[in-house]
Amino acid sequence: MFPWHALSLFALQLGLRSYQILCLAQQKALPPQVWSQWPWLLWSDLTAAIFVGLIWDWWEPAWTTRFPAASRTRARIFGIFFTCLVGYLGFSFQFYSYFNDFFNYGFWTQIDRLSSYWKTLGQEISWGTLAGTAACLAYAWSTRAAARHRPSRGKSTQAVRATGLVLVLVWSLGFSPWGHALPPANWQALDKNPLIELLSFITPEPAARAARRINPDTAKLPHLSFVRRLPPTERQNMSVLLLILESTTPEYAGLTRAVPAGLTPNLTRLGAASLMFTNHYCQEPATLKSWYSLLTGRYSYATRRWRDFILRAKPDLSLPEILKTHGYRSLFLTSSNGRTYSQNEFLQGRFDEVLDRQRLKKRYPGWREYSDCLDDRVLPGALDDFLQHTAEKKFFAVVSPYFPHHPYDLPDPAFQVNAGNTDFARYQSSLHFADALVGQLTEVLAKNGRAENTLLVIVSDHGEAFRQHPGNTLHSVYLYEENVRTLFLLHNPRLLQPGRLSSLTRHIDVLPTILDLLGYASPGCDGESVVTLSPPRTAFFYTTFSDPRYGLRSGAWKYLLNRRSGAEELDNMETDPNETRNRA
Repeated sequence: MFPWHALSLFALQLGLRSYQILCLAQQKALPPQVWSQWPWLLWSDLTAAIFVGLIWDWWEPAWTTRFPAASRTRARIFGIFFTCLVGYLGFSFQFYSYFNDFFNYGFWTQIDRLSSYWKTLGQEISWGTLAGTAACLAYAWSTRAAARHRPSRGKSTQAVRATGLVLVLVWSLGFSPWGHALPPANWQALDKNPLIELLSFITPEPAARAARRINPDTAKLPHLSFVRRLPPTERQNMSVLLLILESTTPEYAGLTRAVPAGLTPNLTRLGAASLMFTNHYCQEPATLKSWYSLLTGRYSYATRRWRDFILRAKPDLSLPEILKTHGYRSLFLTSSNGRTYSQNEFLQGRFDEVLDRQRLKKRYPGWREYSDCLDDRVLPGALDDFLQHTAEKKFFAVVSPYFPHHPYDLPDPAFQVNAGNTDFARYQSSLHFADALVGQLTEVLAKNGRAENTLLVIVSDHGEAFRQHPGNTLHSVYLYEENVRTLFLLHNPRLLQPGRLSSLTRHIDVLPTILDLLGYASPGCDGESVVTLSPPRTAFFYTTFSDPRYGLRSGAWKYLLNRRSGAEELDNMETDPNETRNRA
């Protein structure tokens, strides 16, 4: 009986994998390595099928003998199950294109958490679907075969089955690529061995972090002249406040061009007193993906499936975990909804404390809720409480306000600086509100006597578009400057001289830069310190939100590619900073 279990399951897995390839081909996002890795994928499927077959053949005879199913009941089970499966596959396949349409996505996100559910469930099938399908198929097959077969229960048969289980398990864990927690890049969760995926939930944390140990002997390049010489003990005793502003570019903040007087007085003041990088880029214009790059120094995983992204990101070493080994206490503070895109699942376990909209609402009742967040004015008080409880201990705090996120709400009419009713007018008023919050947060540092000994890092997660290019609104669909160019300021008068640099920098450079300034060795990551005399960098960026788009900037040139349509753009950012004359 066992070979038929295994072969049936193997055939089913091939069918589901073919379905996934159709989904990837539909969006023209089929990974180029699919055919070279196909033999390994087939072996992975086969070993998982054999494992399930051996397990089922071991215990199903007693079960099916005790609970036999009539032929009519079996037919109903088959009919209901496969009708639901085919309906689910067909609906999700059709909904896949609809959901990723930009304007339709804007509609779905207005319904609480619906977009998060569909990001997780509706786009493509997962290994969980495969496991459920396998269980139903095995049960149906067993009830059909139980009346005609009488499996042997002799000791020799049981020994053969046990040996088979051990061999399959050893092969899967020890010799297959999946045994080393290295699934093929850009593949979805279905492509992992279902057995390994299941075991990852019940086994200790993968040893991926051990492969990226900090090397204390890493040679450092000379620092830029803006970095003051401080004794190592003074640098290593500094705290860090990382302020991640929402949807802000240097132009909108008045740091690289003129804005209405009084729009961003605090950012303007800090910009003049800080080391500022005017050509800083995010790697993907999405908040959670930017958090990942800022906190790990790595490019985010190019997948639309947020659940898959969270699972892949879990083993990656992050800045709060590194600093914790050096005696830092950490806090992540955001007024946004921690359940959106499962962002809390990414943060928990990395920080000593995570405070989001839900937790802040319980701790500080009375603050009003807006769209998907709490009033940002709750954040300075929460940071103040944290600093008072940390006393003299070093801290690493990340503060990520919600405003000026779309729909550009304004908690207090007193902050309205533009009376217009356009998106950009509302955005400017919301940005003015966020600027006031920046001033309040710096005042909290001064009030607690921590300003002098704290490295203040100000970045923004991504930019925001207001139709500078046709159809370009919000931030996640395109890769123009208004989408991917962001703030990056480093401020501490004892450690850094103020200045302005036009060299290319990236979100992935923030982690190694902070560690370099503090005097700690950096782990292996994709970024590099921006305060060293290093060769010119190339900035890569991409978006998987709608059409898959990729781009890079090197020197004065910027190249963009729409992978679905094949459209290319090439711009000279020195002579055409608004990206209006395509030279491709």
